[in-house]
Amino acid sequence: MANDASNQIILAAIMAGQIVMSGEWRGAKPEKIKFTYKKTGAAREFSKLTHVVECGENKTFESVSVTEMLKDGIDAETAPVPFKRGDRVLIACKSVESDFGARSVTALAIVKI
Repeated sequence: MANDASNQIILAAIMAGQIVMSGEWRGAKPEKIKFTYKKTGAAREFSKLTHVVECGENKTFESVSVTEMLKDGIDAETAPVPFKRGDRVLIACKSVESDFGARSVTALAIVKI
C-alpha cells in the first residue's frame, strides 16, 4: 500500500543497500490464508496481495510475482490497491527467489513512482 510509511521503508532499504526493483504493475490477486496449529489447536489467518510486475530492459522482460503481506485485521478482498495497470512501481525486496525460472519476491513495501 502506498503511503508515508511505505515511502520511509523504501528510503531506508535504499540507504541500507538492500535490493530495490522497479517495474510496470500489471495486476493483483487477494488471498486469505487460514490454518490451525496442530499442537495447540489455535486458529490463525492472514491476508496477502500477490502483485504481478513486469521488469526488464530493451526487448527482454520478466513477469515477477510480488507478495505483499497485509497488516492484521485488513481483509485482502477489501484492501484498496492504489495502482492501476501500467503504473510504474518501486519495490523494496525482503527476499528474492527463482524456482525453475519463475521469479518471486516478498516485498517490504511497494510504492508508485
